[in-house]
Amino acid sequence: MSITLEDLSHFSGSLQWFPHSFNPRFLYTEGVLYLGERGQAFWLIDLIFSWQPEISRQKVQVFQMWLIEVNLEAKTAVITATDGNNNQIARQEIEHTDFPLEKLKLYVQFDGEHSTLMLPSEY
Repeated sequence: MSITLEDLSHFSGSLQWFPHSFNPRFLYTEGVLYLGERGQAFWLIDLIFSWQPEISRQKVQVFQMWLIEVNLEAKTAVITATDGNNNQIARQEIEHTDFPLEKLKLYVQFDGEHSTLMLPSEY
């Protein structure tokens, strides 16, 4: 299966949130579920949520912007996260990926109880 940015742009708002298996306080939206299923990117969701304990120790708790940048030819990627003030709070290099998009942004919003991963169009 494959996915395009146009496919993802059709998601706005979310009527349903899905708990992540790591922690029921980690939620993701319908658009992120679609990304995981169609883009075979559940590994990306796992990666972002695996960083949350470290990020919470940095006291970044309101907003995060995650960016995946893929070198499609080399099949490598760099994933970075920033807080709402463009301060880098996480970075991870991926040695091999078949992720189909060259660049993608995702947001994490913390509401005091849950961290919710969403597409920018769902923010």
